[in-house]
Amino acid sequence: MFSRALALAAVLFFGLSQVAFANPIGIWSRASPAGETKIQIEECEQQYCGTVVWMENPRNDTENPDPELRDRPIVGIQIFNDMVKISDTQWNGSLYNPENGKTYSGSLIIINSDTLKLQGCIIWPLCKTDVWTRSEL
Repeated sequence: MFSRALALAAVLFFGLSQVAFANPIGIWSRASPAGETKIQIEECEQQYCGTVVWMENPRNDTENPDPELRDRPIVGIQIFNDMVKISDTQWNGSLYNPENGKTYSGSLIIINSDTLKLQGCIIWPLCKTDVWTRSEL
């Protein structure tokens, strides 16, 4: 009886920990040659969206293909807003890259509770992957 209870407890613990780390909501840090950027991921109408909330070296969206948007600050831009759940640890949608002003099809993949992988593709297999870490603002 004790071993059954222990087995059940282990299943519940590991099952719950799996669910806990499969949640992308929060602040994530991305390192790049232009400096660190922090993105807030939140739920937006049954999908996930990600907004730039802080930049080490703030700048404007100068590479945007729309000339009227080139003077807006990158802080505050939603870089994705349509990530749809594909599995317990993956969401697919489109990604805007303010570094070059292009939008790509992409995936958000949870690696563990503090790490996610964001992959943007022109067409598969022509993809670029960033690893983000959970952070605070």
